[in-house]
Amino acid sequence: MKKYLCVFLTLVLAISISSCSPNNTNKLKLNANDIKEIVGTSQMSNPIITKTFTDGETIGEITNVINSMNLTSIDTVGELKGWQYYFSVRYINGEEITISLSDNSILINGIVFYALSYDPKLFYPYFD
Repeated sequence: MKKYLCVFLTLVLAISISSCSPNNTNKLKLNANDIKEIVGTSQMSNPIITKTFTDGETIGEITNVINSMNLTSIDTVGELKGWQYYFSVRYINGEEITISLSDNSILINGIVFYALSYDPKLFYPYFD
C-alpha cells in the first residue's frame, strides 16, 4: 500500500510540474511547513559534503531557492551524470522527493527538467 501511495504521489508531482502554463514553464512548489528534513549532498566541494537540515528557517531558505527555479519539462526519464547537488526532501507524512541538480538540468523523482534559472552558487552557504 505504501509503495502505491509513493507512486501515486510521484505521478501527481510529475503531472503538476509538467502541466502547461502560458510560457511552458513551471515551478516546483515545496511547502517548507510540511517538511521534516532535507538531506543535501554537494559535489561542489572537496571532499563531498552531506548535511541534514532540520531547522525550519534553513529548510525554508532551501525550498525558496528550489521553488524559484523556472522548470521546463524535457520529457526524459533517467539520471543526471555529474550532478552538483542532490537533495532528499523528507516530509512529515513520510513522503520523500529526490532532487538532483546539474548545470541547467534538474531531476525530480526520475523525471528530467530544464531549469531556466538555476544558479549553483545559491546553495554554497549551506555546504561551507
